[in-house]
Amino acid sequence: MNRSYSKIRHIQEANLLLEKRLLESKSGNFKPLLSEQEVKQGAAGDPYQYKKEGGKYFYAKKTEGTNAKWVEQTKPKSIEAIQTKIFGETPTTTQSTNTNNQPTNTNNQPANTNQPANTNQPANTNQPANTNQPTNTNNQPTNTNNQPTNTNNQPVKNTTPTKPGSLIGKSYRFEGKTCVIEYAKEIGREKGSYFILPKKEPSGCRKNSGVYNGREGYVYLSLNSSGDGGSLMSSFEYDDGNGWSYEPKYSLATIYLK
Repeated sequence: MNRSYSKIRHIQEANLLLEKRLLESKSGNFKPLLSEQEVKQGAAGDPYQYKKEGGKYFYAKKTEGTNAKWVEQTKPKSIEAIQTKIFGETPTTTQSTNTNNQPTNTNNQPANTNQPANTNQPANTNQPANTNQPTNTNNQPTNTNNQPTNTNNQPVKNTTPTKPGSLIGKSYRFEGKTCVIEYAKEIGREKGSYFILPKKEPSGCRKNSGVYNGREGYVYLSLNSSGDGGSLMSSFEYDDGNGWSYEPKYSLATIYLK
C-alpha cells in the first residue's frame, strides 16, 4: 500500500513540475534546454547535417536522421566554415583546437565550402587599406586612337617601324578574320603611313578599291604614335611616279597589330 502511494505521489509531483514549466514558458520566464542546440542541414550536395550546442559545433551524416552520431568539429578552418556558411555567424577563435583525433584527410571534412557566401555578414572594415601600392595614372600615354585597353598592365612599347619590312608578318583582326601583312610600303612624305598588302587568304583582307602602282588589293594603314595599331582605309589610288590619283576615302576600322 505504501509503495503504491509513493508511486502516485511521485507522478503527481512530476505533473506539477511540468505544469510549472509550461506556465513559465508561456510567461517568458523559462526557456527549454532544447533552445541551446540548433540543427541545420547542409545544402544540396553536402552529405552532412550540423548542430550547434553549448558554443560548440558538431556534424553527422544526414542519413542518420534524428538519431545521428554527432562528432564535435575541432579544426579551426572547418569550424569557421560551419559558422559562416551553415549558421551565418561571424567566425570566432574560441573553439577547441584539439586536432589529435581528427582525420588527416582534409578532403573528407564536412562543411561544404562551395556553398554561396552569406551576404548578410558584416564587411570586415578593420583591415588596413593598402596605401603603398603605386597608382601611376599620370605617365600612361593617352589612347586617342581607340586602341584596345591594355588590361594586363603591360607597358606599351614604342614599336613604330623604322622600315617597312618590320610590318611584314604582323597580323591584325578585321571583320572577324586574322589578316597577315605580306608586303608594306611607306609613303615617303607621310611618316607612319603605309600601303600594306595582306595575304590573299582569308578572303576579304585585301581590298580591290585600294590601288598602289596599278595593283589592287592594298589597304592604307596610318599607324598611331605607339606603332602597335592604327586606322585602316580603302578607296584610293597611288603611283610612285605621279603621287595620288585620289586619296583614301573610306575608313575601314581601327586595328591592333600583333
